[in-house]
Amino acid sequence: MGNKLNEVVPSGKGRGRPKGKNPKGPYVPNGKPRGRPASDNPKRGYVPNGMPRGRKPGQVAKKDNRGAHFRVADHLKVAKQEYVPTGNPRGRPSEGKTVKYVKTGKPRGRQPKPKEAEEEMEEESDE
Repeated sequence: MGNKLNEVVPSGKGRGRPKGKNPKGPYVPNGKPRGRPASDNPKRGYVPNGMPRGRKPGQVAKKDNRGAHFRVADHLKVAKQEYVPTGNPRGRPSEGKTVKYVKTGKPRGRQPKPKEAEEEMEEESDE
């Protein structure tokens, strides 16, 4: 009686493509390109050699119309105001955005313990 753990039992199902169904012929080079078709502006693929794929230093920037919405015609331009040292920061005026704190007389924060509870705690610690 042999050891059944080490015996190889065929499962009946082979690995890979079935031989009878849709047989594939041998490789024949026919010149058809494989993969993604090449575009007019090919982007360099990732190569793990430590070289970044982005913009090279000294590369000439594109001349396009980005930021055109920031440009103002000459007749619409407003001159900058002259600096006056008033002691207040120059910026956009706060048009009621922040409300100043108005003292109501009520204390803020956690309320202190009542004096009766403090006296009881002292009496217990003395005993």
